[in-house]
Formats: sequence, structure tokens, C-alpha cells
Amino acid sequence: MAEYDFDIGLQEEEFVRVNNASFTRTRVNGKLVESEGPKFSFEAMVVSRKKFINIKLPNDVFLITIELEMLDKEQIPEIVSHIKTSIPTVYEDYQPPTEDDQ
Repeated sequence: MAEYDFDIGLQEEEFVRVNNASFTRTRVNGKLVESEGPKFSFEAMVVSRKKFINIKLPNDVFLITIELEMLDKEQIPEIVSHIKTSIPTVYEDYQPPTEDDQ
């Protein structure tokens, strides 16, 4: 079994302020690390909270993932544009949803 000793405690439909989020990463010795680039701040709401055990990591790590949704979507095109130019591999295999997927 896995263990965890920290839970940020955010619950679904709770509001949070995200300050200076970086969407710029580079690989250093095979690991993704934050690199220089623009920072974004925005209000968001917790839309999902999931718990799982990642058996691929050493010592079977128990993870809590918290998904956020931006409340004011005006920054999204700027963030997407930045990600496309700074981390192009994110979009290499991306296929936009079709009407059949909805």
C-alpha cells in the first residue's frame, strides 16, 4: 500500500487564486523542470479531485490530482499560444474533438 502525508484539502466547487503559474518546461537530465517564461495568475474553481496510486514511481506513491477550471477564460488563448511555442511536443499528437466525440 502507498502512504501520503500531505493533502492540500481543496474540494470540488471550491474557489482558488492561482498566482504566477508557469507553463514553460525544459528537460534537464531527463526531468522536466520549470524554465524562464511568462507567468499567469487567475481565479479558478476545483472541478475534480482524484486519488490514485502510481505503481510506476518508487515506493508506490499515492497521488491526489486536483483539476482546476479558469473562471475568466480571456487568458486561455495566450496560455495555449505560449505552450504551443515553448512545449511543442504537447500538441504533436493532439487531435481536436469532432462532433462525433461530443
